[in-house]
Amino acid sequence: MKKTLKIIATGTMMGVAFFTSCKSTKNTSSEPTESQNKIEINADNIDEYIEKANVDIDNARYDSALDILDQILDDNPDNEEAKALVEKANTRKAEDDAAMDRHYKLADGRNYIDRGQYDDAIDIAKELLNRDPTDEEPEALLREAESKKANKDSGSNEQGSSEQGANADNKGSSNEDSGNNDSNKQGSSEPTSSPVSNGNTYAADDANRKKSEEEAAKKVEEEELAKKKAQEEEAKKKAAEEEAKKKAEEEAAKKKAQEEAASKDREEKLAQARKDIDDGNYDVAITSMNGLLKTNSKDTEAQALRKEAQDKKAQAAAEKARQDKLAQARKDIDAGKYDAAITSMNGLLKTDPNDKEVQELLKEA
Repeated sequence: MKKTLKIIATGTMMGVAFFTSCKSTKNTSSEPTESQNKIEINADNIDEYIEKANVDIDNARYDSALDILDQILDDNPDNEEAKALVEKANTRKAEDDAAMDRHYKLADGRNYIDRGQYDDAIDIAKELLNRDPTDEEPEALLREAESKKANKDSGSNEQGSSEQGANADNKGSSNEDSGNNDSNKQGSSEPTSSPVSNGNTYAADDANRKKSEEEAAKKVEEEELAKKKAQEEEAKKKAAEEEAKKKAEEEAAKKKAQEEAASKDREEKLAQARKDIDDGNYDVAITSMNGLLKTNSKDTEAQALRKEAQDKKAQAAAEKARQDKLAQARKDIDAGKYDAAITSMNGLLKTDPNDKEVQELLKEA
């Protein structure tokens, strides 16, 4: 019967080993060969492959991305974009490997605690805490393992004390039972644990590890999706900022163009006003300058030209009135209306006592 159990246990262990070997062989054969990965890269499609490598990195296909980038750099060793993506892929791969390793070690630590191998669980927890002292999961694992180990050690000490008391009470009967003990010792030389039970334990451990690996892979995938989503949000934010910047620049350019057009229009109006003043078109010049002063009431150049036009308009009006009075005075003298001519010339002399033409007409009248 014992021989049969040993054969069953051996068969179970071989089955587990064979299953593990098959998984290893399958994973190895699925790797693409160098000839399968060889691609044709040229100036026309290099940007396409750069983008494909970037997509592979974002989807955690680091080996595929690095294979593409290595081939690009073989022919284009100075391609800065490819170099940057190589660094990005290696960094991401290292981060994912570290995260996966952490999850596996945490799963191993949990299995060790479940099997009562507290020292092994403590070693794993301390190793993870050496990497990151702020990591809460290995810290909790360490506390649990140390607590259960302390409880186990305390229970062992109590059991040992109880056994010592029992041995003292039964010391007198030890010789009587020595024959029976020798017989029992021979009968119990076989291992107390069943080989089949050990095989089942290994299978259960392998199932637990597989489950932990699947959970770790799922968590890594979720983290990658979250990272990708964050990158997309960052890209949207950057695009929005670029759009706002572009719009602000367009508004600034539009405003500058309007200011330049207004400045050009002002200069043209100032030039035309000077010409109108020279041509005696004072009202036109005054109206134009009033328009500029509505836009900017502190435009000193427009103020000066308007005043000049107004002054010259007044002077022109006064001169016209003088000429009209001189002409009328000559008519009055010719018609013998000397008093009327004298009165008119006296009025002009009040405005300008040194007006020789008026003085002469007054003397003539």
